[in-house]
Amino acid sequence: MRPDRWSEGAGYAIESAPDGRVIGFLALFDQALVEAAHAVECLVRQPESLANLLEAAGGLALERAGAILDARVIGPGPLDANTPPASAASA
Repeated sequence: MRPDRWSEGAGYAIESAPDGRVIGFLALFDQALVEAAHAVECLVRQPESLANLLEAAGGLALERAGAILDARVIGPGPLDANTPPASAASA
């Protein structure tokens, strides 16, 4: 990603580095924001890079990220043995 340093009607164009096509606009020129977005793009493009980042962040970051993913992918945990299912509770 790279910002076009000249503002157009919609703001500053953000171009894709390989082919130069416009992928978005910024109202204000912000080089640091473009660089941060590029770093995020690289991390999500290659899952191993994202895993390396989480590993470097430490065990707590891995544990919390794992819990968030479990909740989103698997859903809530099993019901407590003393809690009736939702259909029985409403009867």
